[in-house]
Amino acid sequence: MDSIVIWSAVLVLVLPISVAVIRTWCIRSTGKKPVAASDPVITDLDVEKAVSHLQQAIRFRTISQDDGHMVQWDEFQRLQSALADMYPLIHQKLRQRVIGKANLVYIWEGSDPTLEPAMLSAHQDVVPPGDGQQWTHAPFSGDVADGYVWGRGSFDAKGQLVAIMEGVEILLAAGFQPRRTWWMAFGCDEEVRGPNGARQIASTLVEEHRRFAFVLDEGGVVAMGMLAGLNRPVATIGIVEKGNINLKLTCIKDGGHSSTPMNPTSLGIIAAAVARIENSQMRARFTAPVRSLFNTLGEHTGFPLAVVFLNLWLFSWVVVFTQRKNRQINALLRTTHAATMAQGSEVPNAISTVSTAMVNFRLLPGTTEKTILSWVGRRIHDKRISLEIISDSGSSRVSDTQSQGFRDIKETISAIYPCAITTAYMMTGGTDALWYEQISDCVYRFTPAVMDNENLARMHNVDERFSIINLGKAVQFYIHLIQHA
Repeated sequence: MDSIVIWSAVLVLVLPISVAVIRTWCIRSTGKKPVAASDPVITDLDVEKAVSHLQQAIRFRTISQDDGHMVQWDEFQRLQSALADMYPLIHQKLRQRVIGKANLVYIWEGSDPTLEPAMLSAHQDVVPPGDGQQWTHAPFSGDVADGYVWGRGSFDAKGQLVAIMEGVEILLAAGFQPRRTWWMAFGCDEEVRGPNGARQIASTLVEEHRRFAFVLDEGGVVAMGMLAGLNRPVATIGIVEKGNINLKLTCIKDGGHSSTPMNPTSLGIIAAAVARIENSQMRARFTAPVRSLFNTLGEHTGFPLAVVFLNLWLFSWVVVFTQRKNRQINALLRTTHAATMAQGSEVPNAISTVSTAMVNFRLLPGTTEKTILSWVGRRIHDKRISLEIISDSGSSRVSDTQSQGFRDIKETISAIYPCAITTAYMMTGGTDALWYEQISDCVYRFTPAVMDNENLARMHNVDERFSIINLGKAVQFYIHLIQHA
């Protein structure tokens, strides 16, 4: 009887692993053939001119604010006047639409009216620079040093805006006319998910019953060092983005003078609750886009990792355990949270009666407000604290990876970045693309730039920068896409 139990246990362990190994071998031996990279048809590209234009764009302090009355709208006007000078052919030959207060919308008519138009998107606004003294180069200097253009918005997303306009200007100078009509939409408040930018553009186009073959906005990059053991860059095309909820925690308790405290104070109670939230993680879950990502990586990585990635039905726990300290991968597997704001007393010697904190949640598809409130309530377990959802950006929809638009983007990546593995994935941040899901079933998120973790960490941080090589490649990317899509 003991031997039967032992052999049964062996079979239970060995059989699934054997199936996984055989399945991996079969998938890799009959794996998808790489997309054939066509030769990019690039007309004259003046990288120095593109660098100069990006420098100029960075120097305008187009900082968006939640309160529109606090925005320096004249900075947007100055940026747009500069763009008109930088790109005279775009402003002479393309139709320009006025939608909203500070948005830029251009329309380039194609030769074949039977084709649905496509849209390229970026945004003009930037986040505040923080303490300028912490920057190596002043945040709005646009300095060029060490092969980079430095400054707030250089990567997010004036580099992308300039690259799009640079590519279109070059094609116009060459006398090129695209087959399909192309729209270019540059909103003014992406960083605050506000009502004046892409949201207003999309609403206007919905009212006009316009539909687009595909929309391409900022998003995934050509990532270096995405996973240990993977030596090739990975070009990640976002086909969905995580939801975004801001949760406010409030505690009301008698205050008074700090010389006679009754601890814990309202702020202390809030701080303890925030600590309990931050010391917990929501359960990992493999969504369809993330499964697709690991499936693609499994076709290209070494065999041991491939066995894991191609058989998540058996080894999902291995990925969760081994990648728990990889911030990018962990964010793909969970609804994440971060405490971002707190408020107590306005002076140091008074105990606040009302204290608050804000926690930002980035939601996996399918996660609801009710889920968040229930999870937080169980974690803090404190009736002295009230919970309120302050804002909810709404859920994103998964876009089709079998569409012609996705294939065109993938083929363009292969042409410009031939060494990269191209895959669909889920955006962990929010973009204007969410609003454009109203006008297209195929909304994609990709920024043509090779980035490592160190440079990605500069986004919304000090010393944001965009390499000159990346800028040149990005211009080539948009030229190729417009010529071939």
